[in-house]
Amino acid sequence: MSLEVTPYRRVNDLDVKLDQVQDAVSDSLNSIAPKQILAGHILNVNFSGAGAKLITHGLGRNIIGWIVIDKDAVADVYRTNKDNPKSFLNLTASAAVNLKLWVF
Repeated sequence: MSLEVTPYRRVNDLDVKLDQVQDAVSDSLNSIAPKQILAGHILNVNFSGAGAKLITHGLGRNIIGWIVIDKDAVADVYRTNKDNPKSFLNLTASAAVNLKLWVF
């Protein structure tokens, strides 16, 4: 699931008030659109037990980071190394766990 920000498109109109609203909306969206954390997607990852896993992140670029947004067990999860960050995320879990990650 990708949640990238859709570019803002103005409506051409002669209404001055509408132009002011569009300017305000444009300023707000332009301030958040370049945030790298928004350019990501959700990955579901399953660890059947403690150990390492090489995960294809699917970003098509170097990964900047990742956040655990849900997990179903008590387990530490951490990055093992940064080999080939353009394609993979290498994680290790301390126990069996199902994760939902936001990768960006």
